[in-house]
Amino acid sequence: MLIQPDSAAVSYSGRIDFSDRRAPVFDWPGVMISAVFANSQNCSVILDDSGGNDFNVFINGVHGGIIECVKGEKEYVISKSLAPGENTVTLTKRTESYDGITVFKGFVVDKGAKPGKPADEPKLKIEFIGDSLTVGYGVEGPGISCDSVRKYTNNHMGFAATAARALNGGFHIIAVSGRGLVKNYGENSPQSERPLPFYYESTLMNRPEVKWDFKLWVPDVVVINLGTNDFSAEPKPAAEQFINAYTALIEKVRGYYPEAAIFICEGPAQSEPFFDYFDAVLRKHEGKNVHALEMQMLKPADWACDYHPNRKAAERMAGEAVEGIKRILNL
Repeated sequence: MLIQPDSAAVSYSGRIDFSDRRAPVFDWPGVMISAVFANSQNCSVILDDSGGNDFNVFINGVHGGIIECVKGEKEYVISKSLAPGENTVTLTKRTESYDGITVFKGFVVDKGAKPGKPADEPKLKIEFIGDSLTVGYGVEGPGISCDSVRKYTNNHMGFAATAARALNGGFHIIAVSGRGLVKNYGENSPQSERPLPFYYESTLMNRPEVKWDFKLWVPDVVVINLGTNDFSAEPKPAAEQFINAYTALIEKVRGYYPEAAIFICEGPAQSEPFFDYFDAVLRKHEGKNVHALEMQMLKPADWACDYHPNRKAAERMAGEAVEGIKRILNL
């Protein structure tokens, strides 16, 4: 029996293109798909993938393995021994948008299974905008040298998703590794053609012409962690250039979410002259519900793949984010 993607038993979190309700398309990290059903011992999922994505599987909130997608449409077994009664199966996208697009085609359960009702959406909604730190790039890696970044990337264990869970919040993640506010990592111009803000209004990073409807999901909190890649190499953006770009992004966010508390992160991996520019951005938005979120700078003991935060560092970053958000929102 196929539980179709448009079934009332299926719930979603994240930016997803529902142009075809029976074949929703997505590519942002952290997208979640859940189904609730009873009277089925077996469950599998049908995904049509670009060939680069991985998904965590959770059964009733307990991690039940990883799906490593191959190119094309395939049915992936989730479990052949589900407990009697009602079960909730959830997929969370570990990998990032660079790894391609996924089309969800439904869950396969036993004939006679009874669809259930998904849990209510969390009241607190948080949008995270960022780069590889928000993606959870290589967060599970054994050190700075990793044989496979894909294997060790896990958005679920990155600071953003971890912070959202600690706050019992729902979340969307708009983040791409290597992207900056103005300049992307490794590019030899102080102004990149497609820095992170280029994708902010897109439903899909890989199809930026598909625009997101901001009325579909309105967050209470927006967390921006950018600026690491902008200053990773020469030539670095000029002060006015960077400050104006950060201001433009904040004002764009504010235009879509007039009531949201906006947090901009200082740390954990930026370099000079980011910090002076950051202070200038903060001063420009004084009294406008824009707040600094301070994070400790990363040290060698914090490093996973390619000098990115490991799980312990990501947990610390999440704690810093939670503390700052709670203080401002009086949670």
